[in-house]
Amino acid sequence: PQPEPTLIFTTQKCSSKRLEEWKKSNIEVEQLSQAIDLEEVLDSLGRRGIIQLLVEGGPTVHGAFLQKNLCQRLVVYVGGCLLGPEGNPLFPWPSSSSIEQACPLTLESVSRFGNDARLIYRF
Repeated sequence: PQPEPTLIFTTQKCSSKRLEEWKKSNIEVEQLSQAIDLEEVLDSLGRRGIIQLLVEGGPTVHGAFLQKNLCQRLVVYVGGCLLGPEGNPLFPWPSSSSIEQACPLTLESVSRFGNDARLIYRF
């Protein structure tokens, strides 16, 4: 079977040089308006028949999906080391002053990989 094509969503601000590089690499590019609208991205994926998505990114990307309530599961990998206060946060999330105000998660599974663990939560 043929591998699925790589699809990149970007804005109109993307440089023409970068667009050309992607197209030469057979990467499909969809340009959106001035800012990435996650609902617009998910609608486009749905029109393509894509109903499941793994979001890999940093705190900003993950936080955007979480704050818009666009996630069904949260997969967290925990390594056997502490970075301290200078480490990157998982994602920006508003503080809760009590457990009752916190976002509830249901633990679905835990997998161990040597000294690391994968936790899968459902919202």
